Amino acid sequence: MIWDESLIQEVAERRAIFVLGAGASMACKTADGTRPPSWIDLLKNLNQSVTDDAERKYADDLIDSERLLEAAEVIRMNINPAEFSRIIKDKLKKPDYIPSDIHTTIMEIDPKIVITTNYDEIYEKLFHKNSISDGYSVAKPDDRKNIIDNIRSGERCVIKMHGCVTSPLDIVLNKTSYFAARRSYPNFFRAIDALFLVNTLIFVGSSLDDPDLQLVLENSLIAAPSMHQHFAILELRKHESQRKILGENFNIKTMEYPIGEHQHVAMFLEEMRDRVIEWRENHD
Repeated sequence: MIWDESLIQEVAERRAIFVLGAGASMACKTADGTRPPSWIDLLKNLNQSVTDDAERKYADDLIDSERLLEAAEVIRMNINPAEFSRIIKDKLKKPDYIPSDIHTTIMEIDPKIVITTNYDEIYEKLFHKNSISDGYSVAKPDDRKNIIDNIRSGERCVIKMHGCVTSPLDIVLNKTSYFAARRSYPNFFRAIDALFLVNTLIFVGSSLDDPDLQLVLENSLIAAPSMHQHFAILELRKHESQRKILGENFNIKTMEYPIGEHQHVAMFLEEMRDRVIEWRENHD
């Protein structure tokens, strides 16, 4: 038994939010076996279209040093907007990525809200083939519709925290675009802050290095510390201090699996699904 009974109840009562990171999409592939690019691969693809040799070399060096936010900053400043949009769509929209077991199992758990930092539309595609819920809505920062309407409706809601491939120039790729989105769409991010404050979060496929996620988690912990922990499915931490940092700074309990054995993510979620379904059947 991996999951606490208290968490199973929160998920069953739809008081928990799943937060999907890049790792959730990396488990997907097309019919010919092509997988979505990692963030590093996406940055490398974008950087190939930077025409200034010195700036392209600088971005390459930053990527090699794993200073990815800085690399994204350099690339975004030096790439033609039309070329940027073309590459984002070519890598994330045109390929027909098949949802993974991770996406399918989360759909079967049937949470009210899923938040994703990914630009792709892989999870949303499942709603077109699934009759579990009565409908769904998608909320992203640049939407004119009030995000509160999406959340308070009876529909399931997918929140695209960093934007969507449907609007490439509005996606959050670097710090500049992140702060620009915060300034331009304050109500959207206030709603995100509120959701993080009052719900249990389950991180799937996220490295938790995203500064946006860290900021929201820090703010919620400062505003209202809670005995209810958040959860993250992660590769095995090399040092105990890494677990303590996540626990003390962000109130996160890690559910860990051996390095490289990503099949455990789906297994963990399948156990949660089975127990959630059983709980709902016994408490209807």
